Amino acid sequence: MTLRCFVASFLDRPSADLLAAAARQALAQLGPGARALRAVAPENYHVTLRFLGAQPAAAVAPLQALVGSLQGHPVTAQVLTIGGFPRARRALVQAAELAAQPQLQAWAVALGEQLGPGDRPFRAHITLARARRPLYLPPLVLDEPLAVTLAAPLLYRSDTRRDGAVYQALLPGDTLS
Repeated sequence: MTLRCFVASFLDRPSADLLAAAARQALAQLGPGARALRAVAPENYHVTLRFLGAQPAAAVAPLQALVGSLQGHPVTAQVLTIGGFPRARRALVQAAELAAQPQLQAWAVALGEQLGPGDRPFRAHITLARARRPLYLPPLVLDEPLAVTLAAPLLYRSDTRRDGAVYQALLPGDTLS
């Protein structure tokens, strides 16, 4: 059995609710173009520290130990803009871009040192909506930076479904099914 895995820090619920309100504001400013986007549920807002892809079940325990070695704790980050990711032109994702946050960067670097270089450089963002085709998503600069709290990083399983992804934390001692 293989599991599609990633390491992430999820937003706490109050932060997710605040960010969801800002995301709705950003969508409203897009006008009719907003219909091309499918919103991500606020309970799924997170910063991916490392995407791991398909992993054999036997790799889960060592990965849990690696994530545990990060000595994670909640951190606060600042959302500065909401817009197209990785760039405004031809974006497939609307995302909240985070100001540089040293702890998130340190966790991403530590994972890279243990797992090797990733497919792309770490850039802290939270996916808010997805598009089926590339489109122009101009950045919305927030009037005031929005502070969000992210939980300690954990290993997650991702199951993609027609109506969106379902994420499950993989905690030590969990039974895999």
